[in-house]
Amino acid sequence: MFKLEPPNVLKQWYSIFPINSFQYYPEIDIMWTPSYATSYAILLGHQTDWIWSALTTKEMQVLNATGKIDIGTPYFDMCNSKGMWLNPNVYPWNYPQARRAIVYVLNRTAIPLVYEPSYFPTTHNLWDDSAIQWLTFPKRIRDIVIDFPINWTHARELLESVGLVYKNGQWYYPNGTPLTLTIIVPNSLTDMVEEATLAAEELTEFGIPTKVLAVDPSYFWGTVMPEGQYVAAYGFFDTAYGYLTASLTYLDYPWGYWSFGAVYNLSKPYPFAWPNVTNHHLVGWYCKPYNAPASMNLPNSTIIWCVNSTFGYINLTNWTWMMQAAVPGSPEYEEAVLIYTAWWEYFAPGIEGTAVDWVPFGGAHWRTDLDFDWAYYSMPLALAQAVPSSPYTTYCCSPTPAIFFGFGAPEGVIPPMAQAILNGSLWTKYYNIAYWLGLTDEDLPKYGPAMITVPITIGGVQTYNGSVVVPVFTSITQVQEAVAKYFHTTYTPVTITPVTTTSTTTTTTTTTTTAVSTVTSTATVTSTVTSTSVSTTTAVSTVTVTKPVISTALVIGIVVIVVVVAAVAALIALRRR
Repeated sequence: MFKLEPPNVLKQWYSIFPINSFQYYPEIDIMWTPSYATSYAILLGHQTDWIWSALTTKEMQVLNATGKIDIGTPYFDMCNSKGMWLNPNVYPWNYPQARRAIVYVLNRTAIPLVYEPSYFPTTHNLWDDSAIQWLTFPKRIRDIVIDFPINWTHARELLESVGLVYKNGQWYYPNGTPLTLTIIVPNSLTDMVEEATLAAEELTEFGIPTKVLAVDPSYFWGTVMPEGQYVAAYGFFDTAYGYLTASLTYLDYPWGYWSFGAVYNLSKPYPFAWPNVTNHHLVGWYCKPYNAPASMNLPNSTIIWCVNSTFGYINLTNWTWMMQAAVPGSPEYEEAVLIYTAWWEYFAPGIEGTAVDWVPFGGAHWRTDLDFDWAYYSMPLALAQAVPSSPYTTYCCSPTPAIFFGFGAPEGVIPPMAQAILNGSLWTKYYNIAYWLGLTDEDLPKYGPAMITVPITIGGVQTYNGSVVVPVFTSITQVQEAVAKYFHTTYTPVTITPVTTTSTTTTTTTTTTTAVSTVTSTATVTSTVTSTSVSTTTAVSTVTVTKPVISTALVIGIVVIVVVVAAVAALIALRRR
């Protein structure tokens, strides 16, 4: 349960998040259960405001028939990235080559299709493998992302390089003992069980007899994963919701996450090599040392050192200090993200089975309580999913950011963020928020269309095939038009003409006199929603704004959200056990 209290803290939140939905949500129930069947029953009984669950097509049809449950809207939900984790302390999986071999074995186009409705396939091995979110990362980082196609020949070469022997269709340890594998998976998460089962069949066909052991979820999450009592396990991956907030996830995953307390020891060095990539095709590996700039004042600036031209080590503790100290968007931040991406590609901590992207289920909730569907149809996809679907946290399944940034409101009410877009105050009064969200003429073209109009590709590989036809947004006026169309109202046109200087950007905003519907709404979660429309006119105004690398107030706000969601995550973790 999430409560907006105490009042003195909430007062600070109002100063940090001036566009918010606090008035509608003095209390909201957020739940996660280790059983999809339980989640389904809770939704039907309207026993919660928000819950995450992977539901079957039939269950979604029943829920959608109520007309009030918002499930079926394409959510971006990082919980829907799943895959197999191999214990890096157990031979032969203690070799990165062996773990990467499995990436080349599994058919990660077929695996996501075994559960209905299906997830998205992936040909990469990034836990934040989202075609949409990668649009926000610098090109030099995107360029080192490797495409891992099915290649059993190369997989055999990699396993043989670590001492395993292949004969008569079976893999053996060097001492002649057959190599087998057991994938442990929580038994109540049907999608994971089905995906793990197909992965086991493919590994068996490859020559590694593999079986699936489905166990009680409390035992899986409470003992197997945190205590490292597995050789192979099938579970959740994590994801980053964009470049500027990636560090929040990077600093938590995999070593700080609940799954890996006994598996990763950051006091020791880890193998590292830079990937040599051409058009997302791996050409080879090389080593180049790296020391963090002295200006960062780290306890130890040695991040990467080399043994030879193709192999080296990384000190992940020192890297963590660098990532923590780097200002989001700075050159040091970019270098830290680049290093982490390279390490993940080389070390392959896990084998992603399903990619993160829009899914037809996830954060299910009652629209009468919380509705932010307007954002999906009124702004670019990468931005629409960013706030409502919890970008500024390291835990999924929470509508908290939608409330903090005013994206959500009870059904029938125009949310505060939509009002700020319609009346133009988002740019004339709160430009730093618009800049942070990417709702500027400069940034909008980078993020593509709303809801996806054509297949999205990374490195020539199709990762999403959309169906809703909408235009690509190239200006804030188009966003205003889309919001006004969604709510069947008018808007005040705002034109932003940036003038760049060495330290600030001066912006002149010309606003034409237009009849506008500025909506003031009052509602409670459980009562009837009422709204009052007031027609106003707006005069021409000039606004001067400073565009910082990142808003200090919003950074503080991010910390607040992380603290709040951490409490929610703690409660969820207890329920898991």
